[in-house]
Amino acid sequence: MTMAALKDTFIHTLGSSCTDLNLFDAYIQVGAVQRIAGAQTAQELEDALDQVLEELGEIFDEKGHSDSLPQRIKSYIDENYQDPETNVNAVADFFGISATYATKVFRGAYHSGVLDYIHQRRLFTAKELLGSGQSIAEIARQSGYGASSNMIRAFKRIEGVTPGQLVSELETGSD
Repeated sequence: MTMAALKDTFIHTLGSSCTDLNLFDAYIQVGAVQRIAGAQTAQELEDALDQVLEELGEIFDEKGHSDSLPQRIKSYIDENYQDPETNVNAVADFFGISATYATKVFRGAYHSGVLDYIHQRRLFTAKELLGSGQSIAEIARQSGYGASSNMIRAFKRIEGVTPGQLVSELETGSD
């Protein structure tokens, strides 16, 4: 796809979305068409889109819409973290924004990055399931890690111990 075709696609898609959200006046107000059309490189296009989306998000929030973008991102993660394919890019793609912008707005609201939050949700679920009699592989699957090796690696990185070691510590501590 050429840069011109890409810009046209973004302009059309964003304009349609703003119309659907009753924000077409804001779309015009922030100069979305001019900013997107004026981008000469992929980086300039990404920067222009991030700025336009941020400004539109602020206007959207000011108009009293109940769920802000960070809240919608959080809800999406809460509903989809068990899917091993859920990552920053998947979240950004779902909302039609860049991964950089998704992380920026999420961090601004929750003081945590999107990926960090996904890891926290998965780890919390895995910890709840430990000691339930289920295998590490089943716990890894249910908590979104996919493979048990991914879950073990995450536990070592975040908790400093493997899931098995954590269970042993909990069992020893409860005696």
